[in-house]
Parts: sequence; structure tokens; C-alpha cells
Amino acid sequence: MLMYNFKHKRVRGVMIKRTFKDKVRSSANNVGVFSFSLLVGLFAVYIYSPILGTNAVDGQDSDWQNISLAVETDKLNFDITPTSGGTLAAKTLNVAVDTSSAGGYELFLSSEDEENAMTSTYSTDKITSVTGKTSSLASNTWGYTTVGDSYYNKIPLKSSPATIANVDHLPGESEKSVMIRFGVKVSSSIKAAYYSKNVVLSVVAHEPPEPQKDLTMITTMQEMTPAVCDATEIHAKNTLTDARDQKTYTVAKLEDGRCWMTQNLATIGIEITPELSDMTSGSYTIPESDLEAFKNKDKVAVISLEAAYLGEYGGYYTWKVAAAGNEGNSANKSICPKGWHIPSTYATSGDFYNLTQYYNTVELLSGEPGYAQSGHTSSGSTPDKYAYTTSYWANHAVMDTANTFSLNFNTNTVTPYAYSSTRTNGFSVRCIANYAQKR
Repeated sequence: MLMYNFKHKRVRGVMIKRTFKDKVRSSANNVGVFSFSLLVGLFAVYIYSPILGTNAVDGQDSDWQNISLAVETDKLNFDITPTSGGTLAAKTLNVAVDTSSAGGYELFLSSEDEENAMTSTYSTDKITSVTGKTSSLASNTWGYTTVGDSYYNKIPLKSSPATIANVDHLPGESEKSVMIRFGVKVSSSIKAAYYSKNVVLSVVAHEPPEPQKDLTMITTMQEMTPAVCDATEIHAKNTLTDARDQKTYTVAKLEDGRCWMTQNLATIGIEITPELSDMTSGSYTIPESDLEAFKNKDKVAVISLEAAYLGEYGGYYTWKVAAAGNEGNSANKSICPKGWHIPSTYATSGDFYNLTQYYNTVELLSGEPGYAQSGHTSSGSTPDKYAYTTSYWANHAVMDTANTFSLNFNTNTVTPYAYSSTRTNGFSVRCIANYAQKR
């Protein structure tokens, strides 16, 4: 008899019990017929034992919790003539599970109690469970195996049921069928009697996973992940809040398949940390807005100048500031929000390069991507879109370290791979969302 003792905890799921009663019959001289029958009973309950380790939760209000368990027959009969060396008999129980849950299901097997030997009221002998995994049963033992497993397994106790099947998605047709093979080997060394043991099959539906969010379903910059961007349709857009200073930015998934800010970063005068920013350790304080600070370029090393200015079109930063204090040749951290980074660009690859394969004119770049002709600052000059080329920092430097790559454009041309951009200039920062291969 397959039964299970469920501890009382309400869950979204359906449990099913099946009764398997194993019987042994032998003649007085211990040579006769061994009867092993699995009697199957079925019912559904909403109680569940936490030891089974499922993520089922309280409630019964959704279609996903619909689940059923069925077997092709309510009895498996074995006829065995014991021999001195032991006679093996095995039969398969075909189990059918069906559920509408996109989270799948778990199917479990265990003894009805803390004993797993088959016993008899007519004899003190036992047919014991195997103690581990074995390719062949010893005499007077029993066990179970599943498809793809060539070993017999121990009949688990009630306190530690075995997982027979675990499907974490809406099951396909082949995943709705489970075969459990029970085997028993009997020798003439045990007394003639009926031997039996009750075991339990139970099944529970998993709660469906939360649907994957896309760009239109998040509210902060820091909620962006590669999965969110991947789930977003091209041209979808949203306005997101930077949790660091509560400033908002328009964001869109562009033709290159990446999610971009379509406004310039405007973070200024705050301390940033790994919790909310594109960095893994430490902290960095973005300077206050001060055009005069750019005039100090002759007083410090080119790689060391830290200056920032907040203008009509957002922030203008020296490269060290954009790279969150890094003076090396690669911005392996930045002042972008967590989940975002400063774009890369190379002669024939990189984020800016790929973007300009779809938006290769000033008109196109200033359209959906939102790149304004905002100029830049040099030596403390006020940014002037008419007098200066508009420039955006890339995330890596030219080998001589004094210059850094950037995206440049003016009224006529777009250059995604400009390499003579002095680090002391004040350029804009446009962040791109992280993807599987970030840099």
C-alpha cells in the first residue's frame, strides 16, 4: 500500500497516495510461491511535509495548482518460486502526472514509517531493503529503480523521502510519465509467509516562477539586468529613476539589441558605492559641479585631473571621474548606475561602434538614441554645441594613457572610434546596460 504521513502545512499542490502491499508466500519446506502485490489507492490532499523541500506555498486560488496522479493498474502481482540462490522478480509501475503549473512538479517515494523492511505476521523473518545503491539484489532484499538508473535504491524512510522526478517547468508529454521499477529477490532460506510493506507516492505542484520582467516593468536604473534587457522588445522605452540621487532618465532598447540611456548622465557631487553603482569595492565621491576645476589640467598629471560640471545637457566629466577614480587604461568601474557601464569602442567592434552601424548619421543618432549636440568642455570653457565637437567617453584609454577613446560627432560626421581625446577634457557619459559579456 502506498501511503504517506503528511505533516500539516497548507500548500498549493495535490498529493496522491498509492498503496503497495508486498506479500511473500512459501510452502512449509520454504519452496513455494512468493506473492508480491502492489495495491494502489488514490486521493488528493492539500497538506504537505516540509521535509520534501518544495517551494509550494499557502493558498488554493490559481489554476496552476491543478495536478493529478494516476497509475495504469491498481495492483502489481508477482509469482516467485524461491531457490537456494534466490529468485529475482521485478515489475514496473507506470505513473502518470499531469499539472497546469508552469513551475512543474515533484514526485516522491517513501516508506509509510521509519521502517523499510517487508515483514509478516506469520514469521519473524524480513525481506530487508537494500542499504544503498546496488546493481544486483542480494537474497531476501528489495529496492526500486527508475528509468536511466541501472542500480536498485534503498526504500527511503518517511522522514527522508526520495525524489523520483523533479520538473521545474510546464511538463511536456514525455515528462508526464514516470516509471518506477520495484525488484525483490527471495531465497528458500526464509520461512513461508506473506510479507508486506506500505510505501507512499506523493506529488506536489511547484508554484510557477515570476514572469521575466522587461524594461517596461522596472522603475529604477538599478533593476536593469541582462535578462531584463533580453526580454525587452526593440524600441521599447521607459523612464527610470537612479536610486542614488533620484534623478530620472529615459532608457530604450535600440536597434543594436542593447539597452541604452537616451539622456546623458547627470550625477554630480555624491559619494557612490558598489551597492548602487558600477563598482565592486570601495567608494568614490563625484566632484561638485565646478568649471574652474578643469583649468587645473596643467597643475596635475593628465591621468589625475578630477573635475565635473553639470550643464544644460547633463554632466561633463574628466575621464578619471567617469571611471570612478581609476587612473589605469580601462574603466573597470564607472560612475554609471549598478547594472550599467561606460560603452566600449574599437575600430570594428564595441558598443559605440555597433550602435553607429544602425545610427550612422547625426540625424539618426540624435533621434531615438537621443544624442544631443551638447559640445564638451576644455580648460574650463562653457560647453558650446556650436563651437565644440560633442564627445562621449568610452571605457578604455589609448596606450599612452594621456588620451582615451570616445564617440565624437558634430553637425556633419559621426566618429565612433576617436582616439585623441585628452583625459582632462570634460566629456558626457552615456551608460549602456550590462549584457552577458560586459566588457
